[in-house]
Amino acid sequence: MFGVAPPAGAESTEQVIVRHAAFPVALVPAPDGGFLYAERLTGRVRRVTADGALIDVPVATLEVSTSGQRGLLGLALGDDDRLFAAWTARGAAKRILVGQVAPDFRVVWRGPPSATLANGGHLVFDPTDQSLVIGIGDLGMHRRVANPNTANGKLLRLRPDGSPAQVPQLVSSGWNNPFAFSFVGDGALWVADNAPGDRPERLARGDLDARPTHVTKLPPSTAPSALAALSERAVVVCSFLRQQTLRYDIAEGRAARSRAFGDGETCATSVALTTDGSLVLADETSIRRARAA
Repeated sequence: MFGVAPPAGAESTEQVIVRHAAFPVALVPAPDGGFLYAERLTGRVRRVTADGALIDVPVATLEVSTSGQRGLLGLALGDDDRLFAAWTARGAAKRILVGQVAPDFRVVWRGPPSATLANGGHLVFDPTDQSLVIGIGDLGMHRRVANPNTANGKLLRLRPDGSPAQVPQLVSSGWNNPFAFSFVGDGALWVADNAPGDRPERLARGDLDARPTHVTKLPPSTAPSALAALSERAVVVCSFLRQQTLRYDIAEGRAARSRAFGDGETCATSVALTTDGSLVLADETSIRRARAA
């Protein structure tokens, strides 16, 4: 599930590979060394080759609502090359939808009505069973997070071949806006939780006891937008407000800040580790590649 991560003490060199990008989010590594990404505000899914060439024709284009934090929010690529996405649909309810978008289109889950803020929408495959896991924010109604019958503030498991009316399985609850998460190592799910106001932002496990565990506070004004596994013992968090990455090494189940490769790179909207061990990092207008020097 990982690329060949550079040595822990390695420095990096950055290269801009996509200029004039349209709010790129949800970077997803491809098996050939390239990657896919979503344009949040256009609803287009784009592909970049291993040598950094942006393919002109989009992989898919979705009709999305884009007010507030809405739009095309998540991508997940299965082992069978099926591509899934999460987005906020047009229409009165502006619902959060999950669907297969390539090679064919099919809605997998009709989620709750979206909100101006805290929709979540990040999407990953669980490597142990190839189920989909989606994060849903509190949708501006934090009091509903404690209600087990709502999607607010939860990580939810979906069947990729299920019907749009399927009932998701709860992975964990108690989140503010779990927009950044990834499976690490032997199946540990690490989450960087975005929080408004005075509630602390945190890095925590999201797969134990149906609640956040192994909690580490993130620095003030982080606004985590993405999280990628560097190895079985390290993750990197992309900070929207700081416009850089924060690396954390994991030891004995705890995460601690590290200044090694992956820390301090330019990043605002997404980050991923490609199969050649380089990082791809996005801000609102461009995508960069960082390699070990």
